[in-house]
Amino acid sequence: MIRQGNKWAHGGDAVVECLLYRGIRPRNDPYDFELLYGFLPPVVECLRKQETINALNIYATVQASDRKYGTESFYQSF
Repeated sequence: MIRQGNKWAHGGDAVVECLLYRGIRPRNDPYDFELLYGFLPPVVECLRKQETINALNIYATVQASDRKYGTESFYQSF
C-alpha cells in the first residue's frame, strides 16, 4: 500500500494533471507540462489507451528524476 502511494506521489499522472489546466483558476504553464510529459495538456486529455498514458507517466518520472535515465531511443520516442 505504501509502495503504491509512493509510486503515485513520485511518478505523477498525466491525465490527472491535465485537470489542473481547467476550471476557475487553471494553471498557466502548459509548456512546462509539455516538457514533463512530451505533449500539451489538450493532447493528453484525448488519450484513452492506458498503455499510452502509462508510457507518458514513465517518461515524466524519468524527466523529473535526478537518478533515473532513459536510453537514446527512449528520449527519441517523445
